[in-house]
Amino acid sequence: MRLTEQNKKYIFIGLAILLLVLFLFNQKPVVPEKQCCGSTTTTNNLKTMYAPESTGKTKAPAIMNFNTDWCGYSRQFQPVWNKFSSNMANKKIQVKNIKCDKKENEGICKKFNVQGYPTVMMVSNNNTFEFNGNRTVEDLEKFANQNM
Repeated sequence: MRLTEQNKKYIFIGLAILLLVLFLFNQKPVVPEKQCCGSTTTTNNLKTMYAPESTGKTKAPAIMNFNTDWCGYSRQFQPVWNKFSSNMANKKIQVKNIKCDKKENEGICKKFNVQGYPTVMMVSNNNTFEFNGNRTVEDLEKFANQNM
């Protein structure tokens, strides 16, 4: 059987489409960095919301950075968090760095339903606020001051 120029074109187009389809289906989905919606949840009992050993026993507001050692975004954010933490040292707020890949922190990470890293949340006046701003010291300070 002899291939005509027309048949060669159809075969070439068919192979190109097949390769394109295979390429598209073999791509891993791009999972964007977690940027949530800034939701607020009212809680009836703040003490049951978080583990006392993780955030202290006082009723001062607590801002928490949920992160892991293996997450690149967490590692990239850590210097910003450290600077923010030192800036807040004289404020009436607890600043906590919670490693969700550590066994002792599994409970608190589950209670706050942490699904991406890093996630910054603040508990103040029986409300939980999730940070969704830019990951800068200035935006973290603004977030903390607005929700205290």
